Order: sequence, then C-alpha cells, then structure tokens
Amino acid sequence: MGITVLFLDEKVNSVIHGFISAGRANHYMPSLKVSSIVKDDRFEVARWSSMYKIIDHSFLIRFISPTIIYEVITDVVGQIQSVQGSDLSKETTRVVIRLLIDP
Repeated sequence: MGITVLFLDEKVNSVIHGFISAGRANHYMPSLKVSSIVKDDRFEVARWSSMYKIIDHSFLIRFISPTIIYEVITDVVGQIQSVQGSDLSKETTRVVIRLLIDP
C-alpha cells in the first residue's frame, strides 16, 4: 500500500510511475498538490516488476527516506527524456537518464 504518483512529460507525451510507501506517505502529503510542478531529489530508480502496471514505462521512481520534494514555480530547467538500464537488480548496473535542458 502507498501513494502512486504519475510524473507527466507533456512535451514528449511520456509518463513515469512514482511510488511513495505507506510509511512515508504522511511525510510527503503536504508537498503533493494536483497538477503541480515539483522537483524531486535523492530518489531511487528501479525496474517496474509488478504485473499490475498502470503505465507502459519499464522504470519506477521510488521515494526513499532521503527523498526531498518541493514545488517549483518558475525555475524548471529540464525534463526526463528517457531512462535506460539493463538489469537494475544488480548493484553495478549502469542506468542512463537522458535529460532535455531548456535554455
């Protein structure tokens, strides 16, 4: 159980699933507002392994204890274009996150 967050990228019509566990839900609830633009720091990217996927993207953004989330009003500098990795169950797996940085 927990909170499902969908990260929307309107420019490339992409959605990435985010998850906040029930134990951390109360900590993040004040920062979550419908249709807000947020910046997340210190999160974990994992392969989405559940058979109950709500989107087609193969990766999941997981909120962990050091994760910080705050609303961004005007200083959005980029967006996630893609996330690639071969086997995220291994500690030494390389993950490539492509970002589009706005000038």
